[in-house]
Amino acid sequence: MPRYAKILILLPLSLLLATCQGLPGEQGPAGPGTRIVLSGALEIGPGIEVQLPPEAGTMDDPPVIACYVGPYSDTDAYREYPCDFKDAQDGTHIVVGLPGVDIQPPGYPDRNYRIVAVY
Repeated sequence: MPRYAKILILLPLSLLLATCQGLPGEQGPAGPGTRIVLSGALEIGPGIEVQLPPEAGTMDDPPVIACYVGPYSDTDAYREYPCDFKDAQDGTHIVVGLPGVDIQPPGYPDRNYRIVAVY
């Protein structure tokens, strides 16, 4: 059998086999936990501090957090912003701080923050 004939037979066969799928696998483990998103408008001041609910954790067992500030353009894009936690004065919950995000640059008067916590 000529070489081109083998290619003509094997190419469609390989494309057909590439589209086949096996049986679905087992369900993976559950995700990390509960996710909450806290958001609000930035205001002029020394920064933002937001209290997490008590079930979100303690300073000894804190949640995973990510903080964002935006929008930075007409596309409503948010950028990640550094944030940290501290213990509340009464010790019952965690406070997430975004220091120095009080600046409202020209052209973006309605900038907001978003804090995502997973616990």
